[in-house]
Amino acid sequence: LQKQQRDAKLIASDSSMPAELTKLLERLTKAQSDLDKQKAALRDQEHKFVAQRLLEEATQLVDDLETMVQTAKDTAEPLTSEKGGFIVGVYLSGVVAALKSHMKTENKSAKSLHEAMGEAGPVTEAKFVAFMAKLPGQSDLLSEEQLKLAFARMDIMGGGEVGEEQFLDLLRTRLMVNTVVAMTDTMAVKGGKTLRKLDLAEMVEQIEEPTKDPDLGLLRVKAKAEKDGKEGYITVCGNQGTAYLVTYDAESALERKVEQALQDLMGAGGKAQKYVETKVDELKNVHKGPLSETKALLLALGPRIREAQQARKQLKAKLVEAKGRHKEEVEKDKKVRQEAIDRQAADKIMEEVDKVVKVAEEHAERAIELAQKLAKSDGSDVDDLLKSMEAAEKDLAAVTEPTATAVAVVKQQMQLDSVKNAAEGPFRETRTALVKVKV
Repeated sequence: LQKQQRDAKLIASDSSMPAELTKLLERLTKAQSDLDKQKAALRDQEHKFVAQRLLEEATQLVDDLETMVQTAKDTAEPLTSEKGGFIVGVYLSGVVAALKSHMKTENKSAKSLHEAMGEAGPVTEAKFVAFMAKLPGQSDLLSEEQLKLAFARMDIMGGGEVGEEQFLDLLRTRLMVNTVVAMTDTMAVKGGKTLRKLDLAEMVEQIEEPTKDPDLGLLRVKAKAEKDGKEGYITVCGNQGTAYLVTYDAESALERKVEQALQDLMGAGGKAQKYVETKVDELKNVHKGPLSETKALLLALGPRIREAQQARKQLKAKLVEAKGRHKEEVEKDKKVRQEAIDRQAADKIMEEVDKVVKVAEEHAERAIELAQKLAKSDGSDVDDLLKSMEAAEKDLAAVTEPTATAVAVVKQQMQLDSVKNAAEGPFRETRTALVKVKV
């Protein structure tokens, strides 16, 4: 238009043409200006949209990360709690072992045991503690406070009582598939029909005590699959040491769950941090507008990400610490239980020794009493002094045999490895007592 306007100036025959071209040029200039304004507006709108999208995605990542942190903390609470954690699991395991032993000794079912403990009603804390205190050999294993903590773990509903269903579930022996294995219809592997394959990490409930396959010597167990209720026989352990089934316990399962949550947290934290750092780097040359504001908001998310990562590290440290306390408590519990077993064995040794020593002492007392009576007598109060003296000599001679028996028993018990090599504990006390008896 500008060229045409210049050319028009050379054409004198039409004086109106330059003015028209000027008007067109002005309109075009205005249109171009309006177009530029629209482009700027669209660019700003696009930046606002991109900025909003970036901020929403980054915020969502951080929100999800913080939610995962809280979920992990809640999941780990039963393990890391100062009032329980892994340690209460040790107490509860001791309770379960004692109850199963009692069931086996008394030939009771879990249902009848619940009825006895609950006195035909629900099991309360008081009934539970009283029942456990009466079990043979349990008084030295768990204190009343420890039993109360174990009951609190049993009372999953928090109602102050344990119903039959909860109680039966507690005493179930659950096994987890550690290596893919077949379930067959017979105890013997040879000739058995495969019912189905059991998947890794699948749960089964033990129905009968494990026994060995008479032909192959494999340890087998009858169990019920929780997935479909199918019952059959499963190899527990192979001849080469492969563990097909492992004992399941809630503490270990929860520990694995928490460890997986911590692993997921580490991944989510890394993802959120990388996203924010990448987007901030892409916007480093933007100094104004919506994207510049978003850059500042993205940078403000950094402390939240670092706080979440720090929380993960602290939770991991608490779990490690709790596991350490758990290990110590397990060793302590083993020691207490072993000492209780040793105490019973030591008491049995002393009971046997006391019997033979008592017999020897009774013979000796009778013989000494008669001999002393004759020694003090002048013979006038004895019908036949000679016969009485012969009888006294026989009684004294008869003491030799039970005494020798008692000494032999004492020596035999002192030579037992458990007594002879004991550096401390009940057997050491027994050895000291035997030495005194021998002397």
